Amino acid sequence: MQEIILLKQEPIIEYSLLAEVGEAIRTRITALNLDGQVVTDQTVKSVKDMRAELNKEFAEFEKQRKFIKEAVSKPYQEFEAKYKEFVAKHYNEADDTLKGKIFSFEDKLRLEREKELQGYFAELCSAKNIDFVPFGLMHLNITLSASLKSLKTQILEFVSKVEQDIELAKTVSDSQEFNDKVMYEYRRSLDINTAINTVKEREQALIAAKERTEAEAKRKAEAEEQARLQAEKEATEQPTVAEPLKAPMVEEQQPASTTTAEEFEMTFTIKGTFEQLKALKQFIVDNNINIVE
Repeated sequence: MQEIILLKQEPIIEYSLLAEVGEAIRTRITALNLDGQVVTDQTVKSVKDMRAELNKEFAEFEKQRKFIKEAVSKPYQEFEAKYKEFVAKHYNEADDTLKGKIFSFEDKLRLEREKELQGYFAELCSAKNIDFVPFGLMHLNITLSASLKSLKTQILEFVSKVEQDIELAKTVSDSQEFNDKVMYEYRRSLDINTAINTVKEREQALIAAKERTEAEAKRKAEAEEQARLQAEKEATEQPTVAEPLKAPMVEEQQPASTTTAEEFEMTFTIKGTFEQLKALKQFIVDNNINIVE
């Protein structure tokens, strides 16, 4: 192929003094004893000045480096832009066109292969009376690089494993009800160990809940029985009857005297039936006895 891109002159960069300048920089920075610098209220300003001076020097060297880089890179950047426009563009477009056609063809082959494998999967499941497992749950990686035989082998192994799990679910316990529950969970997860553990944990939780309910019922019944016995005991005991309240004896009133009778104040607690208390109140009212509140 004809060479259409030529480098007529390599860039020449003069940097023979770099080693000498670099050694001078190293010596100067070493003399500053940076590791021994202690920053305090008294020294912080001088340390900041030292840093600023070093950064200023470095910025001058960076300015020269960037100038060289730009001078060297500019011709290449101009060349690269033209190269992409006149050469790379055509090849990239051609590659995209061919890649699209190849992808469409191979995608069609993958769909045909997937359809064939789905049919094989359906035949195996039908032969083993498995009607609850969709093909997609296999997550089979169908590629053109894998042989059809190897893909069918993966399907056979998967369906055989499901068949074994179903048999285990049917015989995991002597209880048909327990086995039915395991089968129900297995249909949801396709993981026999998870299904068995889920049912076991649920059964244990139900037993524990039943035991708690029975214990609470027993405690409540015992409490009620204790209360009943206590009530019967109190009912059989002889109640204390308060002595009937007798109306106080009142001497026959003498003819009104011009002399006012002397009054006394007394505080006491009374106990009696409702009728007795009612009679006492009436007695107090009838005899003009003042009640001091």
